[in-house]
Amino acid sequence: MRLTPDEPVRGKVIDLEGKPVAGVSVSVDRMCGPRAEKTLDRWLKVTRDPKADVHVQFELLERGADPTGLIPAVTSDRDGKFEIRGVGRDRLVNLRVTGPTCETHDLTVVTRRVERFTSNRLLNGWGPTVQGIEPVAVAAPVPVTKGRVLDAATGKPIPGSVLCVQYQPWEPVVADTEGRFTLPGLPPRKNEFGVVVFPPTGSPYHRIVATVPADATARAAFNLKLTRGIPATVKIVDKTTRRPVEVALQYRVFEADNPNVKQVPNVWHHGEWADAPNVSAARKSEYQIVVFPGLGLLAAGVRWSERDYLPQVGVEAFDKYNDGNQISGLGGMNIIPSEWNTFARVDVPADAKGFTVTLELDRGLTAAGRLVDGGGKPLAGAKAHGLRRGLPGQGGWVPTADATFTVTALRAGEKRRVMFVHPERKLAGAAVAVGGAKEPLEVRMEPWGEVTGRLVGVNGEPARGRVDLSPDFNWVTDLERGSSPFSHPELVGPEADAKGRFRITGLVPGQTYRWNAVGYNKFTTVKVPDTVAKSGKTIDLGDIVLSEGEP
Repeated sequence: MRLTPDEPVRGKVIDLEGKPVAGVSVSVDRMCGPRAEKTLDRWLKVTRDPKADVHVQFELLERGADPTGLIPAVTSDRDGKFEIRGVGRDRLVNLRVTGPTCETHDLTVVTRRVERFTSNRLLNGWGPTVQGIEPVAVAAPVPVTKGRVLDAATGKPIPGSVLCVQYQPWEPVVADTEGRFTLPGLPPRKNEFGVVVFPPTGSPYHRIVATVPADATARAAFNLKLTRGIPATVKIVDKTTRRPVEVALQYRVFEADNPNVKQVPNVWHHGEWADAPNVSAARKSEYQIVVFPGLGLLAAGVRWSERDYLPQVGVEAFDKYNDGNQISGLGGMNIIPSEWNTFARVDVPADAKGFTVTLELDRGLTAAGRLVDGGGKPLAGAKAHGLRRGLPGQGGWVPTADATFTVTALRAGEKRRVMFVHPERKLAGAAVAVGGAKEPLEVRMEPWGEVTGRLVGVNGEPARGRVDLSPDFNWVTDLERGSSPFSHPELVGPEADAKGRFRITGLVPGQTYRWNAVGYNKFTTVKVPDTVAKSGKTIDLGDIVLSEGEP
């Protein structure tokens, strides 16, 4: 963490006629600073230069910080003025300007004195207009959107309901003790806004999504009605130990199989079950949810870092809707089966006052093995890929504790290729683990393979870029396709030097590799021909020509 002297942001909010606007909220949404340097001088130079390489910004800016709770929002005074302290000098800041009667919008601000400028070289989510420490926000007037959240049957208010404008990064709004709410100023747009309504945690109401009316009069009386459902408790346990397991959970209903869902046509079953919109669900081992009578689907999945359970257990119950890649017919977002560990078909009685179900996660089988060098001696200090379940290239390379290893979450007879590299000794090896095999694996490590080449433009001059593992290899479960910790699918690969040269190391002999040469700035992406790595050999791919295209 690099601390800098404070540089207060002193700005002003005006209307379309240039008159000051009071009562407008201005908050810091996100911010970042220079990565290695003390100032934003180089960043400002790059963003103002139409010929500069936009990718350089990744090198110049540190990862953005979340200032939530650190820097309080401020409100413009009667002169339209506001002041924000605590950001620090030479920071790139996104300010959110909002109020019930003015259009919600963002400002990109640099905390130093610079002339206002516009650039198409900014990273996504910033700009295109950049202002200095005395920014001016234009508060365009919009109709007020307000109403009440009510019980659909009794008309009584439902205080504590949480509302969020769909697909917008704005703060949620909480209904007061009378169920009243006022949404942020919604800017004019061709497509209608949707508002997701989450009932108070623990209450027996279905979540809904409603469309905001375009008419100003209707917006001023935007009442939302929630329908009661059946409260359900979902517990998740390890199949063998019966211990609780923290997971993400989905509850969905097939519209063709359960007519009860028509009682709430705007029900919101979208993604993981969470207690508030636009918030990543916290993994839990027990959920309190609200369900419909009749048939439904439950799916539970562990964190990506805890992939020691079998996937798609019980998914065969939904073959009618599963095309192998996704489950459809759910009246919303489809489910990708490979992303979930356990599926369950539930049938809730129509007269139920409550419902309880327990889902089991199955660890499956394991396969043990050991690593040896060329002389047959145990080899510690390697990195492994594929020990835990995941698609090829996913999950990264993890150090092995010693010369032994265990492959987890295998089905009986299932095959999975595991790969190993030893960075210090430049060795690599692979083997195929089989679920239920009685004999342990032995992987004999041998000198790894390497690949070199040069990126050039159509004129033969060196080109800037990098070489990544091809995405179409990442998502295929072909046992012959390889990965490398030094050109990992989830990260960018090695960059070419000033002469366009690149080198990829850590390749497993006998494995097939495919890369994409990714050109920077004006160059396009080119597929590199498949290469089979050879033990102790360096394969020269020669010149890879990148044609020019749109940046």
